[in-house]
Amino acid sequence: MGYILGIDQGGTKTDAIIIDKEGIIMSIGKYKGANYAYDGIDAAMGAINESAQMSFAAAGLGLADLDKIAVSMTGADWPHEYEFLEAELTKLFSANNVAVYNDCIGAMRAGGVSLPCGIICVGTGTNIAVRSNNGEIVYGYFVENRYQGAAALGFAAYEAIMRAHIGTGGETSLSGPITEGRAKDPEDLLKKITMNEISINYADFLPIVYNEALKGDRVSVCIIEQFANGLCAYIFAGAAKLGIDINNFTLVLSGGVFKGQGRLLADEVKKCFAAYPGFKIVNARYEPVVGSALLGLESFYDFNIPDMIMANIEHGCKKFNLLREKG
Repeated sequence: MGYILGIDQGGTKTDAIIIDKEGIIMSIGKYKGANYAYDGIDAAMGAINESAQMSFAAAGLGLADLDKIAVSMTGADWPHEYEFLEAELTKLFSANNVAVYNDCIGAMRAGGVSLPCGIICVGTGTNIAVRSNNGEIVYGYFVENRYQGAAALGFAAYEAIMRAHIGTGGETSLSGPITEGRAKDPEDLLKKITMNEISINYADFLPIVYNEALKGDRVSVCIIEQFANGLCAYIFAGAAKLGIDINNFTLVLSGGVFKGQGRLLADEVKKCFAAYPGFKIVNARYEPVVGSALLGLESFYDFNIPDMIMANIEHGCKKFNLLREKG
């Protein structure tokens, strides 16, 4: 029986997993992360090789036992990058059965859901993708800056307190906590930023937005609503491009901005699709490396992995502590 090697590489870690075609998880391997675009291709391939060798050793298998290698990588964004990375991985593993995906696609598959599906991943930045029944992908190469991760939400809060201060926007309770410890008032904060007297990480304002929204601040609530509406527009557009019935669709939410108080953003995303009773929203069920393995596995089942095999994946994820969503 042939095996599938799945790899998930991000900036902090590189994970490997080996499964068989029945969905039995044989082993996992872990190594430090890398982003080939910043750390160089040698560092990225080296980390992938280390994690893969760990998984081979744990399973008592080798390259000759593999029928598929599926790799989800941060920094893999454009078609020419996929070609380049697949060529590098082909050299690394002396194999011709390699497929490379953006790490967002691996995270989407880690939702454990059937096709068609999509993902909104919001962390430091934002990734959005939609996938059809036949595996065709519309990937959000262009996501406007105002929807790019935690810092975009924080910057919207900064703009809101400036509008409130000059009188072009509504009053907001955001002003106090944002200026506290930074400036005496919004105008002073603007001056300090403009004169480079203070360095601001706008992502630091995200918890303030959530806190004030929970207290009932209408401006904070509107910031979250508008952000959610903007994200969802990409899902509607991607589904339309692929001819997908949005009423038969599952959306995976992933990324740190949805965690904890981020349920506020998740709730606003749900409202966008409330008119479609067949539309489902889930959190990623498995660790991303499992998504990579599933991307490899589905190629043997015409993109429709049987329920029995998914049950084996579920069992193995419990055994190897690869579940994100418990239940």
